[in-house]
Amino acid sequence: MCMLVMEAEMALKRLQVLLEPDQAKKLDERARVTGRSKSDLVREAVAVVLLRPAPAAFGGAPGDEEADPPHWKDDPFFSLIGAFEDTATDVSVNHDTYLYGAEMKV
Repeated sequence: MCMLVMEAEMALKRLQVLLEPDQAKKLDERARVTGRSKSDLVREAVAVVLLRPAPAAFGGAPGDEEADPPHWKDDPFFSLIGAFEDTATDVSVNHDTYLYGAEMKV
């Protein structure tokens, strides 16, 4: 049993993480109260984050509001989405023509 625990610990990768002072204080307190290591609590938190759907920019489903980081919603650039009307239905195929005025030669 002891050998299995040692093998599992050796498989872990070292990572340096910088926390806000308040986060560090709360992590210290949680570790003390639960009797768990700070590393174990951080691994659990990372596992929870990785269970969430990825943002569209990282392969998640487009328009998945919950998956997009909150700061993206505050970016003024995204207020342009839907601000213009266009009847073109082939933009994804002929984007070079629309961007550069002529089909790009490869």
